[in-house]
Amino acid sequence: MVNKMRNQKLNLKIACVTAFFLAIFASNIYAQTVDRTRQLDLLVRLDHAKSMIQEENYTEAQRIVHGVLSQLQDERKATYAAFFPKQEKTASMGLDEASHHSHGLDLLSDDSLDILFSAQYTSDHDGKQYTIDINMVRNDPEIDEIAMVIQKPTLIEALDTVAIVTIQDNYAGIEEYYSEEKYHEINVVLGEKVLLNIVANGIVDRQHLLKFCDQIKLDNLVRELK
Repeated sequence: MVNKMRNQKLNLKIACVTAFFLAIFASNIYAQTVDRTRQLDLLVRLDHAKSMIQEENYTEAQRIVHGVLSQLQDERKATYAAFFPKQEKTASMGLDEASHHSHGLDLLSDDSLDILFSAQYTSDHDGKQYTIDINMVRNDPEIDEIAMVIQKPTLIEALDTVAIVTIQDNYAGIEEYYSEEKYHEINVVLGEKVLLNIVANGIVDRQHLLKFCDQIKLDNLVRELK
């Protein structure tokens, strides 16, 4: 009975991975940038995992599936990273791209919150340190709240530190700024299901963050998320 349950769980995971894989590589960007050989390699590895399940070698099957998931996450990270400013473009702002990473989603988890991509830019100029952190999250509970505020701006009229901001003339978001703490945050909803959260710490002039937002390829990113 235990083996049967493990078999079913692994089969379900492989099915989820396969569906995830096909959805990712169906996009125009992947069709143009991902080598066909790598796609076939992933499918062959998943087929091998199925064979391991049939042989009741669940440890090896799990190892293969985890390897496939890891590669898919790396591919997704590289895709999303391409839409955000590179180091040479942020150098004029005194920012260096310190790190970027993509969190994986447990395909069998009941938690529908999916962190698609995270990145951090940091600077240490003349002894003044500041950072810009990016988080792109699918199905974030704040999405509905942000959409409501944008539709009804009167909800924040009494708040001095919160305002509606327009990025690149097309994307409305919620901006929060606390000058004493040097904390600045912008939240923009992309395609109704994805929250783009951008947080700056240590930046006094809000124009720095707005200039950074202008360098994000938002139109292309929204198309990729569809």
